[in-house]
Amino acid sequence: MRRLFIDTGAFFALSDRSDRHHETAVDIARHVAAEGIQTFTTDYVVAETYSLIMYKVGQAPARNWLSNLEVRVEFGDTDDLDSAKAVLGTYNSLELSLVDALSMAIMRRTRTGQVFTFDRHFAAAGFQVLGREGWLK
Repeated sequence: MRRLFIDTGAFFALSDRSDRHHETAVDIARHVAAEGIQTFTTDYVVAETYSLIMYKVGQAPARNWLSNLEVRVEFGDTDDLDSAKAVLGTYNSLELSLVDALSMAIMRRTRTGQVFTFDRHFAAAGFQVLGREGWLK
């Protein structure tokens, strides 16, 4: 079964109707559901998304997003943090956030090469991105 990692940008676009990627994100989410693709995210992305929604949209929408979250959450550990440090070093020129580096480390650990995001860093790091223009290499 195909696995798809969901990043903060995708969650935010789905939750905020005023986001410039909202309609695209909704279309992608429908396609993913129709295809029965297994989705997951990380505890780091959940925390980052909650904070982003809370600061940009409000606390009530953030709590609503969290209580309605229906995706498997993969929890990181110290090995993932060590791997993320290596990712940060390897892709130093991309100026990755620690959450993105942790996401990439966990995606590698779980052998997941595809990500639903609007973040250009994942494609630059070699992941297959489902975003603005469909699948990007």
